[in-house]
Amino acid sequence: MIPIEEIQQKYGVEMAVVVLACRVHFQTAEKGELQDFIDKNSINWDKVLDICYMHRIRMLVYRIFLIVNIPDTTQQYIKEDSLHLVQRNFKQALELERIVTSLEAEGIRTIPYKGLAFSKQFFGDIVSRESSDIDLIIRPEDLKRIDTLMIGQGYRGEFKEVLEYLGNNFQSRYKDYIMGKFLGEEHQFSVEFHWSIVEKLWLVDYQIIQEMLYRTKGKAKILKAEVDLLDPNSHFIFILLHHCIEDVFHSLREMIDLAQVASQSHVQVDWEYILNTLQNMRLSNAFLMANRLIWELFGLSLGGMREMASLEKADKFLGRILLAYPMNPHAPFDLGLHQKRLLLRDNFLYQVRSVVSMIQDRFRPSKQDIVNVKLPKGLFFIYGIIKPYRTFLDFFTKSK
Repeated sequence: MIPIEEIQQKYGVEMAVVVLACRVHFQTAEKGELQDFIDKNSINWDKVLDICYMHRIRMLVYRIFLIVNIPDTTQQYIKEDSLHLVQRNFKQALELERIVTSLEAEGIRTIPYKGLAFSKQFFGDIVSRESSDIDLIIRPEDLKRIDTLMIGQGYRGEFKEVLEYLGNNFQSRYKDYIMGKFLGEEHQFSVEFHWSIVEKLWLVDYQIIQEMLYRTKGKAKILKAEVDLLDPNSHFIFILLHHCIEDVFHSLREMIDLAQVASQSHVQVDWEYILNTLQNMRLSNAFLMANRLIWELFGLSLGGMREMASLEKADKFLGRILLAYPMNPHAPFDLGLHQKRLLLRDNFLYQVRSVVSMIQDRFRPSKQDIVNVKLPKGLFFIYGIIKPYRTFLDFFTKSK
């Protein structure tokens, strides 16, 4: 585990106090250690609050700061913000259950994923983890009916025109469909309907994912109504895939999610099955890197396993994770980001294939490309020219 003094020296006292609070949550540091650190250091509490906000870990860290002595103004702010966050999560929970129940009444099965479902399953409540979206797993053949039913419930599709333009090809090109609910111009809820976990361009074994995607283990009340819970092994693998492939371990939030599964005892996961599955996906390096990162940050390991990535490789990720303001994990021209993504693949062949796929992705039209330039379906191939041209213009504009 990295000494807290080293984090303080490299990344600042504010990041150090946030990481130390996380360690108190995971019981790898004592409350007294945190209080002693606070008492001995001059801390900019506004920056601490910014870090918690930017890393989306307010609910977990706030709870720890409220059991130690901190400035009265900061304590009052934390209490008020905590109340707001709890109210938001309760509203989302009620909406999640309402959507699941209403679609089930129409013969459509949905399985909650990430967000509140992950919080309930692995944190044991819905108030320890920040959640901005409602994520539901669906079968792709149900999408059109879901779109119609959700419109009747006051929602609208984020890229409705693309869904209509592509028809059944929408599901083969993308992994999710986002719908929003508004009160006037005020955004109330965002729902992501998933039929896959990561984009196909990342070359994760699609067949293995599909075999796990609809595997559930019992039901639980998120708040009032019972909903299906994903099999915990599948849920952890999906979270790991999302955090390492999509987000490339870019913030403390991802690390806390993985560490929480490692630390809790009320949900049993089969670590041997998880590692074997990731090996079959050629992603055991991602598991080893996750293991090293949560060990260095929080003093925990996945399933008590000692095997982990080298500290030298982990430092490349820690340098991004411990930034006060996380970098964009989806920046197309961030070569450092892509290099880190390649480190998580198991062999040179998959690294080469991933590079080829990333280059090909520069020619795959995004939903926004299709919205911006409306072409007849017979001229769809022209989007392959528009995409790299637009990407170049975006890069040139931002670099000015």
